[in-house]
Amino acid sequence: GIYESEGFDRQHMRLPEQHDRLIQAVCDANPNTVVVLSNGAPVEMSWVDAPKAIVEGYLAGQAGGAAVVDVLSGLVNPSGKLAETFPLKQADVPADRWFPESGRQVQYREGLYVGYRYFDTADVPVLFPFGHGLSYTRFKYADLELSQPSVDQGQPVRVSLSVTNTGAVAGSEVVQLYVNDIESSVYRPEQELRAFAKVALESGETRSVTFELGDRAFAVYDMTAHAWIVEAGEFEIRAGASSRDIRLRQRLIVNSAQQISAAQQAASGPQIASGELRVSDAAFADMLGKPIPPAESVRPYHLNSSISEIAETWLGSLVRTKVVAIYQSRLGANVTDETLKKMFEEMANNMPMRALATLGGGRLSFKSLHILLALLNKRFLKALGLVLRPEQVQ
Repeated sequence: GIYESEGFDRQHMRLPEQHDRLIQAVCDANPNTVVVLSNGAPVEMSWVDAPKAIVEGYLAGQAGGAAVVDVLSGLVNPSGKLAETFPLKQADVPADRWFPESGRQVQYREGLYVGYRYFDTADVPVLFPFGHGLSYTRFKYADLELSQPSVDQGQPVRVSLSVTNTGAVAGSEVVQLYVNDIESSVYRPEQELRAFAKVALESGETRSVTFELGDRAFAVYDMTAHAWIVEAGEFEIRAGASSRDIRLRQRLIVNSAQQISAAQQAASGPQIASGELRVSDAAFADMLGKPIPPAESVRPYHLNSSISEIAETWLGSLVRTKVVAIYQSRLGANVTDETLKKMFEEMANNMPMRALATLGGGRLSFKSLHILLALLNKRFLKALGLVLRPEQVQ
């Protein structure tokens, strides 16, 4: 099957079954196999322990092949870090039960618990954590120091540490600084990335890395006050190679006269129980600051209706077929290529009706578009009136 390409998203996190079987078979025959992935987002890896190494290539473009050769041959020391968590399975993602939903409404009930902020707070096992990345060398973290043991709100604190390349080859390390609010009056993630720096080191070299943390590193947004608030208390500064590989820790006292509003403290927000995110309708309404809006009806169709929505009708399906054909002809696509066919179909599906006039090169006027919408909505007298009306509809 065609799982992902330009213009449409994947429906799941699996690789094609034949790919999984091939990887497992090759690794069974040769345990020194290196798997190189070319994917646009995290994938499930039932075979994760089988290969000697895994190189995440993402979608590297036309020069990606040469870059991977440089990495595999040792000409370049890979020093990348994951900017997202790789879950073990799709069901572990907190938004999975509410996305994509149906119709025109998607509810982002996870709130602050996005990515590592959820996985680390709920202590859910992951395939690879946020910020993870290996190289051909190793790095030692030491001497985490704060410029002072306590700060007042509005006063920055400097955080410094040393990093040493303890391996035999040059490489780069991305030092990550996380902040943990030890006791907050409102719900917050277990830790939040507040600074990072990439450090290039020769074999045996040691360098000092310094960060400066201001109010925003400790603040939480108060939706009632419409302001960032720094709550007084004790915070833990954590330096690590990933969100799950914390090497050094230091405590910091933050003094502040600012207070989070009583309404914000009373808001329930998402709850984590037994490694699962639970967000009731009442909690989600609290997060929104208003009742949950009812789902918008697809009909009547309007200028922002998508081509896929109108394609539920006989006339709309003809329009979609025509739009896909225009895409293919304009770009000279090979209509026998299944990937290109699906890409063009999905691009057409997601196009709003107004784009037929704005991107159509004058082929379809707004008046004609409104006539088409009236026909799609079975308002035939309105369509007739628009046909007979001399002025243009804008």
